[in-house]
Amino acid sequence: MSRSFVFARLPLHTAEAQQDLLRVVKPVTEFAFTGEPGVTKYAALTAQGDHALYMLEEYVDQAASDSHIATEGVQNFVKWLGTPGHVNGTPRVWFTVPTEYVHLSAPLADVKEPYVVVTEYNFPGGASASLKLFEAPFASAKERGALLYGVYTEKSNANVVLTAEVYSSASGYVGPAAAAQGEVASTAVVEVKYGFLHKRGAKSSL
Repeated sequence: MSRSFVFARLPLHTAEAQQDLLRVVKPVTEFAFTGEPGVTKYAALTAQGDHALYMLEEYVDQAASDSHIATEGVQNFVKWLGTPGHVNGTPRVWFTVPTEYVHLSAPLADVKEPYVVVTEYNFPGGASASLKLFEAPFASAKERGALLYGVYTEKSNANVVLTAEVYSSASGYVGPAAAAQGEVASTAVVEVKYGFLHKRGAKSSL
């Protein structure tokens, strides 16, 4: 199996557009949970002071991803995004694969208001040669009780690393990986509105 992790930022014009899109996405998240066993994470998220909608997704393989995209709910989602005046700029989507630095704590499925942080790093010399910089932050996050700490490399850009961190509260987060702070390209602190970060009983790379 070739598991994949996807993170997206969809820029929207207004807060009203964000709420409208959330209404479109809600049934998609519900079906992903009840009717798509190959979808192990699927959440719609928002960030304070930002009209964008963020998506966090994980699929067990390409077939699960393809099947999800073909569902009626996703087609409605795509149609909404394609309507003139809805999207404000170009969406950014990170298609990534997990590295050896992935930790998941079982209670993640039960946390009602998780603190979620996704950070993009850009390493001009290539991400693979820089992965060891995340070894210490990975170990530290586990010691601090991280519900999720994952390090991923982008499929289409060999320089990009994405980290996804989830804690039960903001106090668990201590900032970007210290040894790679100079390579931080973006950080999103996001709140789950609909969906799930883990299915109980599902095997996950996170």
